This record gives sequence, structure tokens and C-alpha cells, in this order.
Amino acid sequence: STTQYGWQVGEGQLVYLSQSSAMTLSILTYVAMVAGIYFIGFMIDWMSRNYGSGHDEFAANGIALVAYSCTPLFLAGLAPLYPEPWVNAAIFLAAAGYAAYLMYDGLPHVLKISQDQAFFFVGAILTVSLVYLVTTLIGTVIIWSMGAGPEFVTR
Repeated sequence: STTQYGWQVGEGQLVYLSQSSAMTLSILTYVAMVAGIYFIGFMIDWMSRNYGSGHDEFAANGIALVAYSCTPLFLAGLAPLYPEPWVNAAIFLAAAGYAAYLMYDGLPHVLKISQDQAFFFVGAILTVSLVYLVTTLIGTVIIWSMGAGPEFVTR
């Protein structure tokens, strides 16, 4: 939608992305999302020993938990088809809240720990997730400076 409809902030002019730029950014975003699932899943497995859960050889429980919990965020990824920043922000905020709830609700079942331990474990997981988010933002700046940044076009 950024190539066809563009977006507008306030009363400014419409901003569009070139098709090649939008495709490159979409692929890089997908790679970052998949890498995030695996990274956070491995971190859940690594931290699970401190919360009374057993270690999983391949971190499958942690990866499954993250993939399950992030489903609302992936579905919210359809929101930018309507490129209105405030609508997208509201949808992603609601999806993030629901993802945190799913993480808190699913953690005791997947890792077989008590609800009390799950409360503190979710805090640790969300902290790791925020660290990954900041790392992704830094990586974005580096990748954009190497030439894979957005290419704006006018119409």
C-alpha cells in the first residue's frame, strides 16, 4: 500500500515508496521477525532453568511459545494495508497488549511452571524482547546506511 496509496502525516503531501524499496524492506522485516522468534525462544529456554522448568534440547517449547504469543502481532501486520499512522499505531498497541497476555497465559502450560513464577518470567521475557527490539532498530540504521533504506518517490 505504501507504493500505491502512500501515506500522509497531517496536511503534508503524500509520501510513496518505490516498489523495489518496499519489497526489500518487506523481506528484511520478515527475516527480522523470524530471527526474533528464534532468538527470544532460545532465551526463554535458557532462562527457564531459573524458573523451575526443564531444559529443552532444541528450545522447541520456547520457540512455540513465542510463535503462539506473537500471532496477534503478525495478524496486525495486515493493518498497514490501510496506511494511516494513527490507525496502525492503535492496532499494533492492541496487538502488543494481547500478545503479552497470551505469553502470560500460555507460559505456565507450555513450560509447566506455577502462575506466580510465570508472572516474573514474563517480565524477564518482555525485557529480552525489548532488548531484541532495540537491537533490531540499531541493525535497521546500519542496513539503511549500507544502501537498503527506503527510496521515496513523488507522483
